[in-house]
Amino acid sequence: MSALIRSSRRVRTATLGLAMIMPMTLLLSACGDSDQKKAPQGPTLSERVEQLEKQVQQSSENASSIDQLSSQLAQQQDALKNLNVQVTALAEKAADTDEGNAEARLDALEQDVRELSDGSQQRLTALQAQVSRLEKKTQAARPKPAQASVKRRPAAAPTPMFSVLGVEGRGGQTFLAVADKAATAQGLDRVKLIQPGQSLGSWTLEHITARGGVFSVNGRHVPVMVKE
Repeated sequence: MSALIRSSRRVRTATLGLAMIMPMTLLLSACGDSDQKKAPQGPTLSERVEQLEKQVQQSSENASSIDQLSSQLAQQQDALKNLNVQVTALAEKAADTDEGNAEARLDALEQDVRELSDGSQQRLTALQAQVSRLEKKTQAARPKPAQASVKRRPAAAPTPMFSVLGVEGRGGQTFLAVADKAATAQGLDRVKLIQPGQSLGSWTLEHITARGGVFSVNGRHVPVMVKE
């Protein structure tokens, strides 16, 4: 750019110089016509002036081209500056967009972490409740320590509703003679002969002894003897 400007200045200076010498050359041309008739050597003065005019014209055209190129170069430089400004703005916008996206992703990650933490806490609470229930069931299933047995007095032997009269033998068999206490009959009518296996109410004769018999009543073995 600076080289083009310096060249333009040199052309303009040459043009001004030629413009100053043109009147002098015209004057010399008028004075030298007679000399040309006497000694025609090389190009005439008019031809030289014509060449100089062509050079001046060419220099002017070059200067105009240089000005056009300088103008175009300035326009290109302005366009480049505008392009740099646009690129900078786009880069800043992209950076802001990336920062915004990063913040959005960070917020989403924080939300995921909070949800996972809440879910873990809920599962932990549920597991603790299950463990507590299992502990209660385990404690309930454990055998309780045996309590000291309380000595109880044996219940009084039940009183039979009959009385044993004696042991009798008939036909090679042994019988136990009993009499019903509630019977109103008198004498032998109230006496019954029973053998082992027979019952009087809830009393079942198991076997006969020398002085009575052993009866089974309510899961107990109760001996009933002959009253003397």
